[in-house]
Amino acid sequence: MNKVKEEHNSLELEKIDQNISDYKFALDESCIVTITDQKGIIQYVNDNFCYVSKFTKEELIGQDHRITNSGHHSKHFIQEIWSTIASAKIWRGDLKNKAKDGTFYWVQTTIIPFLNNAGKPYKYMAVRSDITNQIHLQEKLDKKTKQQIEELTKSLAHEKEINENKSHFVSFASHEFRSPLTAILSSLSLIESYNKPEQEEKKRKHIHRISSCVTNLTEILNDFLKFGELEEGDLKITYCKFNLPEFIRTIIEEMDGMIQAKNQQIIYCHNGDSVIEQSEKTLRNILYNLLSNASKYSPNENEIQLASSIVDNKGSIVIKDKGIGIPKEEQQKVFSQAFRAGNAKDIQGTGLGLTIVKKYVELIGGKIDFTSELGEGTTFTIEFDQR
Repeated sequence: MNKVKEEHNSLELEKIDQNISDYKFALDESCIVTITDQKGIIQYVNDNFCYVSKFTKEELIGQDHRITNSGHHSKHFIQEIWSTIASAKIWRGDLKNKAKDGTFYWVQTTIIPFLNNAGKPYKYMAVRSDITNQIHLQEKLDKKTKQQIEELTKSLAHEKEINENKSHFVSFASHEFRSPLTAILSSLSLIESYNKPEQEEKKRKHIHRISSCVTNLTEILNDFLKFGELEEGDLKITYCKFNLPEFIRTIIEEMDGMIQAKNQQIIYCHNGDSVIEQSEKTLRNILYNLLSNASKYSPNENEIQLASSIVDNKGSIVIKDKGIGIPKEEQQKVFSQAFRAGNAKDIQGTGLGLTIVKKYVELIGGKIDFTSELGEGTTFTIEFDQR
């Protein structure tokens, strides 16, 4: 009877040993496994741990896990792990480790305390899975998501700015158009009442006033249209080769009516090569704006100096007037939208001209700068490369 019992027990033990062996085989094949003593000294590592850490078993046995410490986790984080498992609890989390060759890898980790009869840990088994690829994929996804959020935020901010600008300009345009339209209506009303021959002079005065207001309205409208095109990014730039000094002389001739009305004169000179490849239309808009300003803010019977040059494939245009100048404390706002200097409030204008000029200059890859002295005049310098 005892012999049968012993044989039965032996078979049961063999069965248990076989089960344990099967479980260990399955665990070793599927996971990264280490066993340490109570102090964390490594007593066992499987082949998977050697493969991912690139250490041999001989290099690992007798060491603690600081051998694979990446330095990524804080001391507090590591202390929390030890506090958890030392209190006989299972710890689960992700760890970033460093391999022997200096590369990093991530492992999803479960640390199980083995308890003695007193319920105290006497060794620990760590079961891990390599999740490096998943972590890298998540990092790429997070980075892409962050970029998309940033791009969307910028796009929304830009749309908001455009909408605010539109709202601002509707109000601004309403104000700017009101004054000349009121003046036109007033003059028309007065003209209708001038029926006597001796009132012809008064009629001519008001007709001239209407003409001036219409010109001003046209300038305001052109500024708004140009600014709108630039803000919306609808402006298409085309480049061609042309003779710069001939091109500038043509513009001077076209502006002769405006200049002569104030008995002013544009003195022009050119230096260097003559032919340049650039945007003719854009340069025309820049010059019209700057020369108009030079005339508008300068006294009658004054000279406006205009110089151009093409040297080493770089072009430059300098416009110098002897006008009212820009107050020093306001010069940093010169290219701001709808800015009018304190000493220019009585001179008609939208305050958009220099904003438009700066945008045009940037559009052709150039830069603009200026110097100004109050009561002495202003000099604008534009520089741009050959296309």
